[in-house]
Amino acid sequence: MKSILLAIVAFCALSILPAQTTVPNGGLESWTTTALAEPNYYFTANSQVIFGQYAAWPCQRTTDAQLNNYAVRLETQSNGTDTLFGYFANGDPGNGQGGIPYAARPSALTGYWKGNVMTGDTGFVIVMFKLGGNIISTDVYPLYGTAASYTAFTLNINLPIIVVPDSVIVAAVSSNAFVSLGIPGSVVQLDNLVFTGAASQPTLLNGDFESWNMSNYYTADNWLLAGDSAYRTTDAAAGQYAVHLGNFVYGQLNFSPSYLTNGALNPNGPPMGGYPYTTVSDTLMGYYKYSGGAGDSAFLLAVFTGPNVGDTAYAAYWFTSQSVYTFFEVPFLLPFTPDSVAITISSDINNPPNPANLNNVLIIDEIQFASQPLTTGIPLHWQDVSEVVVYPNPSDGMFTIDAKQGYSSLEIVDLTGRVVYSESNASTVVGKKEIDLTNFGSGTYLVNIVSANKMTTRKVIVQ
Repeated sequence: MKSILLAIVAFCALSILPAQTTVPNGGLESWTTTALAEPNYYFTANSQVIFGQYAAWPCQRTTDAQLNNYAVRLETQSNGTDTLFGYFANGDPGNGQGGIPYAARPSALTGYWKGNVMTGDTGFVIVMFKLGGNIISTDVYPLYGTAASYTAFTLNINLPIIVVPDSVIVAAVSSNAFVSLGIPGSVVQLDNLVFTGAASQPTLLNGDFESWNMSNYYTADNWLLAGDSAYRTTDAAAGQYAVHLGNFVYGQLNFSPSYLTNGALNPNGPPMGGYPYTTVSDTLMGYYKYSGGAGDSAFLLAVFTGPNVGDTAYAAYWFTSQSVYTFFEVPFLLPFTPDSVAITISSDINNPPNPANLNNVLIIDEIQFASQPLTTGIPLHWQDVSEVVVYPNPSDGMFTIDAKQGYSSLEIVDLTGRVVYSESNASTVVGKKEIDLTNFGSGTYLVNIVSANKMTTRKVIVQ
């Protein structure tokens, strides 16, 4: 997944309009439970992809086995905008990382396959031997056409003479990952993988696919969760559940944020789709906790679309580190009447995130618009818009913040997330604060004020 588009438009103060349907499952209380089976000792396509956007898991356990009870089934799928290969691997064939211990010199990997690989597509079984962390041999067996019943295959191993490896990567894919070509509908089933010409098998091969890790996967109704560290949590601001989004590593050395969206993630731009929404001026709000590292932030992007070509506008929010549930609000004024909104939340503004920030976690709950409040009963603060006033706005860089109820910390950031001013106080400060941003140039800045575990955000435009 490529970085989410960070295009932002100016957004203004709240204007309450008649209520519409609330954000579907904005309280994150409604979940669907799905059983997930993963072959032990392998990474699979299931752990990297956008859960919920495809008809079925791309790597599945099947009882249609050649030997004993189970085999593995790989399927290439499409969600209309992207194609997903089914695969399993006990390392990363792309860079040679990982693998399982095996100090032997087999002559071949044998096994059985059945399935239907679409015309023009090719599946593969891949074996890579390593020594001291370096790849010393790579052998591939192509799978194409139709095998209506299990068919034996032999993948010959071409190890260098005399050299004894110390580990092996075994992988398979339902489509031609070598040229990033996948035709939806390609299916490969594999079973009974055995190394021949050697006295022993790798302890962690699981080549008969009888050993599986079974777990429940919880899908937030009306939302899409994406990423290994995106899941349901009972650490909720209200009700029973919220969503945990964390940065994670996959394929040994690849890093990614986790995502929550009620639209569809788009690898070539901002999220698409969403749910019906027609308010021009409103405030998006909710509660969050974030354990972000210094200089980093999680990110919210709301994409509004209208009925005409070019009707696209954005509202955004940067989540800063908060150890307790903190109220956030994103006021906006759109230049057109929208017909839909896609809300996307990421555990990191960067994709890939900085490896130093892999422990960043965002917990989000009670997502709603002021014009469409939830009914969970949690106290909201959007009515208190007069508590914090910023004037003049727009300004020439000199403006006043009037925090009528006081504040314990004040932070001003630009739309790249750069902190241009910060202030923390042991005792709550009440009154007016004069701010000078004349040295930072024109643009839109976000004023974040924390008081009593509530963060209030105001936008200021410097001309």
